[in-house]
Amino acid sequence: MIKVAATSPDTLGDLGWLETLSVSDNKLDALPSSIDRLQKLEVLDAHNNSLTELPQTLWNCASLTKINVTSNFLGSWHNPPVNVSVVQEPPSPPAEKNLSVPAIEKKTSTTSLTVEGNLPPLVYSLEKLYLGENRLTDDVLQPLMIFKELKVLNLSFNEIQELPPSFFRNMTQLEELYLSGNRLASIPTEDLPRLKCLSTLFLNGNKLQTLPQELCKVKKLANLDVGSNFLKYNINNWEFDWNWNFNKTLKYLNLSGNTRLQIKAEPTRSYLNHCLSTRDPVVLGHRTLSGFTDLTQLRVLGLMDVTITTTGADATVDIPDENDDRRVRTSLSTVCDMAYGIADALGRNDSLNMLDLVHEFPGRKGEAIFAMFGRAQPPSNLLPGSSANQLSKFLHDCFVSQFLSQLNALDPHRGEVIHSPVPGLSFESEASRSCPRIRE
Repeated sequence: MIKVAATSPDTLGDLGWLETLSVSDNKLDALPSSIDRLQKLEVLDAHNNSLTELPQTLWNCASLTKINVTSNFLGSWHNPPVNVSVVQEPPSPPAEKNLSVPAIEKKTSTTSLTVEGNLPPLVYSLEKLYLGENRLTDDVLQPLMIFKELKVLNLSFNEIQELPPSFFRNMTQLEELYLSGNRLASIPTEDLPRLKCLSTLFLNGNKLQTLPQELCKVKKLANLDVGSNFLKYNINNWEFDWNWNFNKTLKYLNLSGNTRLQIKAEPTRSYLNHCLSTRDPVVLGHRTLSGFTDLTQLRVLGLMDVTITTTGADATVDIPDENDDRRVRTSLSTVCDMAYGIADALGRNDSLNMLDLVHEFPGRKGEAIFAMFGRAQPPSNLLPGSSANQLSKFLHDCFVSQFLSQLNALDPHRGEVIHSPVPGLSFESEASRSCPRIRE
C-alpha cells in the first residue's frame, strides 16, 4: 500500500508489484497515465480528492477489482480505448436470451456507438465501482454499460437525470446498486428481470412518481430504499405499478418522506400472481395488497409522512408490530416543529444493532428526548435464534417512563434541578413549576 500527499508522479507506474493504491483525503487533481503499468493493482482508493477525470489508461488495469473515487469533482469518464463505429442499434432480444454486450448509446440519436474488437481488461476484472458525490451527468453513463462483472455500483449524489433504456443489460452480476440523491424520474425496466443477483437498491432522494411493476421480478431484492421521492400512485394497481407484496425477500423497505403517497386499503379480493410468473399464474388468495405482514423477513419498515387510508369496513392496512429485531416508522418527520429524520441500516448480519428513541413531551413546548440504544457489534456468544437487541428494546420501551419518574422525584426546595448545556434551558419536575427555580 502507498499513500501520497499532493501529487502522483508518472514514476508510480514503476511499482509493478503494487496491489493496493490509497491516495484518499489528499488534494490530487489527476492520476498519472502510467497507472496502466500496474498490472497487479487490485484496489484503487482515491476518494475525497479534487479529481476531475480518471486516466483513460485505467481501462488496461487487468487485475483491478475495486475503484473508489467518491467525493471528487469527476464530470467525465473516458470511453474505452477500442475502435468504435456508428451503427443502427438492433431491436432488443427477449431478456432471458439477451447475452450481448450493450451498445454505448448516444442519447440524442437513433443510432448508437457499438464497441468492436477486444474489450479492455477492466471490463472483465472490475467488481466494485464507487462514483458517489461527484458531478457526473447522463453523458458519463454510456461507458459504464459494458462492465460485465460489476457487483457493486454507487452513483449516488451526482447530477444524473435519466438512465439509458439498456443500462442494466450487461450488469447481470450486480448485487448492490446505489442511485440516491440524483434527479431520476424513472428507471429503465427492460432488463430488470436480468438482475438475478440484485439484493440492494437505493433510489431515495430522486424525483420518482411511480415504481415499475418489473421490480417484482428482481427475485432476490432484500433492501429497497425509495424514500424522499414524489411517489404518488395506486399501490393496488399491481398489474402496472410495483407492490411490495410480490418481493417476499424484502428485509429493508423505506417509503418515508413520500408525502403524496397514499396506501389505500381496499376490500380483500383474490389476486393472480402474474408478476412473479406470467407463464404459470398462481392465486395468491383472498387478501389485500395494502398490508405488510406477509413480508415475514422484514426488519426495517419506513412509513414516515405516508398517508394510510381505508375504503371499506373490511379494508385494513396490516402493519407489523415492532419487536427486538424489527423497526417500524409511522410517525411524522417533525419533532417540536423541527424536521427530523434518521438513516436506518441493517448490519452485515441483516439484523438491527441500534434502536433510536424520539419522544416529544405533551404540554412542554420545545422539550423532547432523542436517544440511541444498542451496540456496534452483536455479542460473539449470541445463541442461535436469540436477539442481540433484547436489552436495547427494553431500554427503549422503558426509558421515557423512568426518566419522567426520576424527573418528578426532584425536590426543587432542595435545589434539585437538572441544568441543560443550552443557556437558558433546564429540566424541571412538575412540582418545580410552581416553585422558584434555583440555579447554580
